Amino acid sequence: MAQEHQEYIQAKVNPILENLVTQLLLERPEQLAPFMIKWLSEHAKTNVPAAASLTEGVNELSSMKVELQQLQEEVAQLEKELNGGGGGEVGSKEDKKKDVDSEEEEDDEDDGAEMIAPPAAYLKKERTSVSAEAYGQWNVAKAFTPPVYPKTDEQVQRIKSVLKTSFLFSTLESKDIDTIIGAMQEKVCEKCSRLINQGDDGDCLYVVEQGQVNCYKKPSKDAEEVLVKECKAGDAFGELALLYNCPRAASVDAFEKCLLWSLDRETFNHIVRDAASKRRERYE
Repeated sequence: MAQEHQEYIQAKVNPILENLVTQLLLERPEQLAPFMIKWLSEHAKTNVPAAASLTEGVNELSSMKVELQQLQEEVAQLEKELNGGGGGEVGSKEDKKKDVDSEEEEDDEDDGAEMIAPPAAYLKKERTSVSAEAYGQWNVAKAFTPPVYPKTDEQVQRIKSVLKTSFLFSTLESKDIDTIIGAMQEKVCEKCSRLINQGDDGDCLYVVEQGQVNCYKKPSKDAEEVLVKECKAGDAFGELALLYNCPRAASVDAFEKCLLWSLDRETFNHIVRDAASKRRERYE
């Protein structure tokens, strides 16, 4: 049964949660719950099973709240009829409405807490301290000139087709995509070669064009490595170390011969994160 649970989490839950957490880190919205609900609703339309199931739960919850409100109104009406509308009525209509509103607000708070609370197992994960880069008078952002590595037209088209299917880059504008492509470097990995070691400093992320890589994590220092994720064509990995500004959270091996494209930390921060920040400012 434990094996079935692990397979279900790995295949269904992890992909949608990782994408959601990544988007939260990129966008950094002030209101978490509305942002998460909207994101899940939008991605349910793209046939993501986990997102669809989560949004179905949200929709069902909303429907139940409407029914509860109707029942409360019916009870209030019955009490009014039983008391003949006289002085013995239990509270005025306005008081009942306030009680109903108060109960709904409490329900909203409880529901929100249930929706955004992470799984207990996730809270127990060992995590080193993380931080985000901030700029101000004491830390002035430097002018950035992205690196450019020569590529053939055929390579550029291949990278574009891969980035369109990658969650991290699918919302970037054309000029930002061109900058990303110029800064990427090709990397060919042989079968069973190790690309990333858990705990190392993260200086780049990778996008898979061909092949498959597997991500492994040690639950504790002396434990055996456990497979936690499989990345195939169009997937990106290694981005969390750049988003969190922390060591690698897992080790990565090439399951077969792979063709990858790497992107350095500085270009990622200036293009992908800045684009997300500007997009959030436009929304606000």
